[in-house]
Amino acid sequence: MEESGARIVAADAAEVQAEVATMSAGNDVGGSSFPILSHSERTEGSVDVLLTLRNPKTGEVLSSQPLKGAAKYQQTTVIGLQGSGIYYVKNADGKFEKVPDPSTYK
Repeated sequence: MEESGARIVAADAAEVQAEVATMSAGNDVGGSSFPILSHSERTEGSVDVLLTLRNPKTGEVLSSQPLKGAAKYQQTTVIGLQGSGIYYVKNADGKFEKVPDPSTYK
């Protein structure tokens, strides 16, 4: 984080304390196939957390926000040729949309 410009400060100098509580998290694996022609495997993951910002001196809650996310990776093989995997995230409408490979993020 510091490489991106963030600074880590001493606990007694902090202006805000962030707490993250994981409410639920999980993964699911599945697949489908048409014999000989194609085979597809997918992995889905989801997380539901609660982010709370507090005044570190008083403990007062400044803000609280639930955060939910879901993602999916799909790998397809057609007639023995394996294609590149596709990544998806669930948008605000609850539909999966294609996103760039996360390993390319900077």
